Amino acid sequence: MRKNFSPDFMAKVALAVLKEEVTIAEMSSKYEVHRTQITNWRKRALEGLVWLWWDLVSILISTLIWHLFTQILLKKNVKTMEN
Repeated sequence: MRKNFSPDFMAKVALAVLKEEVTIAEMSSKYEVHRTQITNWRKRALEGLVWLWWDLVSILISTLIWHLFTQILLKKNVKTMEN
């Protein structure tokens, strides 16, 4: 019989393993989930964190570019007003 696990449960187990609070073997026996399944959940969680990291980096870069662009425009406007 195939078990269905909620996304919350999978995240909870993956996070505990990622934090190294418990081993995969301990979680496997505690929740009666195969070690391979937990390993896959951990892998998916890590992949999600990588994408989240890159999303944050791209937002920071975009913000920096926008800030620099507005500073250039402000300086250009100040020079125009002085003339």
